[in-house]
Amino acid sequence: MLAVFQWRMAHGAMPYVGINPIPWMARFVDAVGALNERTQGRHGPHPILGLPWITPTTVRAPAHGEAQFNVMAGDAHVTIDVRTIPGQDHAEIDAALEAIAAEIRGADPRAEISLEIVDDRPWTETPPDHPLARATARAQTMNLGGPPRYGGVPGTTDGTILHA
Repeated sequence: MLAVFQWRMAHGAMPYVGINPIPWMARFVDAVGALNERTQGRHGPHPILGLPWITPTTVRAPAHGEAQFNVMAGDAHVTIDVRTIPGQDHAEIDAALEAIAAEIRGADPRAEISLEIVDDRPWTETPPDHPLARATARAQTMNLGGPPRYGGVPGTTDGTILHA
């Protein structure tokens, strides 16, 4: 997810003529961290995939070009990487992130914050008794002489697209 903060650039000698996005961006990032903690506490770890994560991964102000030390940026970007586990609802996470942005907008009516979902790939899970998993387990045992070790991938793969 991409959070875009559009504010008003100003010279550091006259910050009162602009709107500095950085304090609000910091509040957003802090609130996302709290959302991550609540989410992990609510869902706990998956036996194979571990904990879900809602992670701020990059912050940039200004969003484009190089920062100038004596100028408040007019915009800023924050990227959020969301890794879910079985049982989580992506729409619920999106709504929680939007609620954080709405709270900031409510605190400063001049705030322009938009959230954009860049890529949404839901969790997938194939149970060990699924016909494909059973066939793979038989092939593993027959060809390698031992039973398979079941596992998972917390990252995104084409499996989220190909999963039936």
